[in-house]
Amino acid sequence: MKILTGKEIKAADAATMKSDNISSLELMERAAEALSLEIAGKFTTDTSVTVFCGKGNNGGDGFAVARMLSGKFNDVSVVTLSAEEEMTPECRTNFRRLPSSVRIIRSAASVEEIFSGKRKILIVDAILGVGIRGPVKGPAASLVRFINESREALVRELGAGAVEVVSIDLPSGLPSEFAEDEDSVCAVVADRTLTVGLPKLSLLLPATGKYAGKLTVVPIGLSRSYIDGCQTPYLYADEGYVRKIMPERNAFAHKGNFGHALIVAGRQGMMGAAMLATGAALRSGCGLVTAHVPFSERLAVHLAHPSAIVSTDSGTCFSCLPRDMAAYSAVCAGPGLGQSPETASALRGLLESGIPAVMDADALNVMSANPDMLRKLPHGCVLTPHVGELRRLLKAASGISLVRGAESGEKVWRNEEDKLRMVGELACATGAVVVVKGAHTMVCPPDGALKFNSTGNPGMAKGGSGDVLAGLVAGLLARGLSAEDAAVAGVYFHGASGDRAAEIFGEESMNASDILGNLRV
Repeated sequence: MKILTGKEIKAADAATMKSDNISSLELMERAAEALSLEIAGKFTTDTSVTVFCGKGNNGGDGFAVARMLSGKFNDVSVVTLSAEEEMTPECRTNFRRLPSSVRIIRSAASVEEIFSGKRKILIVDAILGVGIRGPVKGPAASLVRFINESREALVRELGAGAVEVVSIDLPSGLPSEFAEDEDSVCAVVADRTLTVGLPKLSLLLPATGKYAGKLTVVPIGLSRSYIDGCQTPYLYADEGYVRKIMPERNAFAHKGNFGHALIVAGRQGMMGAAMLATGAALRSGCGLVTAHVPFSERLAVHLAHPSAIVSTDSGTCFSCLPRDMAAYSAVCAGPGLGQSPETASALRGLLESGIPAVMDADALNVMSANPDMLRKLPHGCVLTPHVGELRRLLKAASGISLVRGAESGEKVWRNEEDKLRMVGELACATGAVVVVKGAHTMVCPPDGALKFNSTGNPGMAKGGSGDVLAGLVAGLLARGLSAEDAAVAGVYFHGASGDRAAEIFGEESMNASDILGNLRV
């Protein structure tokens, strides 16, 4: 699914109206129907609904949604601080279409009376959409602050589960792409964002996406021909995209047809990460998996993963390569390895073998401490840093002129746009696919075409989650997927597994073993 700019989204609206022979108001009605169905499917009819509407077309969506929800919920109100003459024509029309059952509130102060005594509250944010430029000011800023303050107060009074803020298209105050000043953003803090038609870039970036909550893309039938013709460096990897890149499994194939993954992980007394990575590789669909571990830790692999082959290292850490490296299709190196001099030396030898590798955890830290290794990555490598490892990598890469302008101290990049630029330069200079882990994990191949993940949840922010991902991507790489496709598919299936684990155990209680146990490729 493509990620378009705000201007391109508006052009897609215009192309849709032309191709479908409908008016702007009719397209708004289509969007409101889809949004109201999404909302109605997630909340019970005894929920008190208050829709905050602006004076533009996002407000028009809000008025239309309020009208449609009034037939499904017992208590629906709208809040608007705009006079009718200030509204866009479509917004004004939908304001006038409100039925008498919908309470109209002209003062934010009056909203407190509506919230009083209610036990289930839904706040719908339809103040501002993709058209904003710069900081939010005036009445709109007042409503944004009021929503955030009201949410905090209601959560304290009723508990988090009784109050939810849903933003339409974007949390009001967010731009559709990069924020001019990330530190001074004034935006609604949503629990859920229903983005219309296509995802917006700002919803997927840490500095601005933190306002969005859970993201749902609501299709409204935008012009496919227009979207297909748009050139964009940003894509949203959903199930349809991932299924297209996954190879079919031939009924007459044998294990030798599906590759051999080598997991180089763990050290004496630190084998948890190795077990998680090995288990994930076994779930990837590759034909064979070998775990290279210290001799003293071999039994851990035999007991936890009898399907895996064991290769033993004579040291207490990774200090030598397995025999016959040509037998392996791909390698995962790093989880639980440590950073001893012996390990750094063995890692150099691993890179010199030329086998495509997923470099994770301590392998990344060793490379950051030895930046020349970044120039020696074999073709088809995947780097999987979390944000701290990414900072160290970019500093190291800047030191040997692979990327421009890594700042000193903790703040390596100035903003999200700067970070994306630096990650792209790192991928291009090294030839590796860089996977920046986090919410909507970003995959950046050497050509700079960024792909954001559509699965996963905050419960995955636990120790060991990244080890599962590294082993899974290595297994997919061993199967013959390209480095980019292995990374995109691995991130998607990893997140989908985390979502299944959250359904069973809850986001707070789930852990990395649950992600491994729920992997389905």
